[in-house]
Amino acid sequence: MRTEIKIIENRLGEKVTGTHPIGGGCIADSARIDLESGQSYFLKCYNTNNQMLINETNGLRELRKAGAINIPEVIIADDTFLLLEYIEPGRQKKDFFSIFGRQFAQLHKCTAKSFGFYEDNFIGSTPQYNIPTQNEATNWTEFYFQKRLLPQYKVAEQNGYADAQISKLFMKLENKIADILTGTDESPSLLHGDLWSGNFLIGKNNTAWLIDPAVYYGHR
Repeated sequence: MRTEIKIIENRLGEKVTGTHPIGGGCIADSARIDLESGQSYFLKCYNTNNQMLINETNGLRELRKAGAINIPEVIIADDTFLLLEYIEPGRQKKDFFSIFGRQFAQLHKCTAKSFGFYEDNFIGSTPQYNIPTQNEATNWTEFYFQKRLLPQYKVAEQNGYADAQISKLFMKLENKIADILTGTDESPSLLHGDLWSGNFLIGKNNTAWLIDPAVYYGHR
């Protein structure tokens, strides 16, 4: 991280006085860095895929625009690393998930004219396809099948997991999915895209923070 630390010092105009590794990630190396002013930030270094860095930056900024849930601010997005606002850990209270759920309802009120997103990104390290065709942009069933289910099937097929039975069932699903999803029309809503227990933090004062998004506009 020496190169990244040097860039940060030059950009912020002060010395880094300490680095503290943070575990949990499998795609990037992470650490809390402390500056001489007493300010701390979260440093995430990408060793292999610069495109992930770009996508994560854009996703965080898109979520912040909604103003619904706490999203770490991007301080620096450089060629190989992200420097983010550091979230001081807090303690979960009994009403945490009730508050979190209401905030998600507000997030989903942020809508767009079409399904998808202006760029493809990643869910974990797997490519996620977001740029819709004209039909997919206005038809959730088409978008969901072509951009979510079909790519997963193709990955399974490429890795030898899609045997004859799986292939037959998937073809049946393709023929029935329009009927299965009929009557579920919704405006395209802003989605985190990869929400699980490892992708949110509990900050001070029982606050929820979203991290590591795979953003797109989809069915809430």
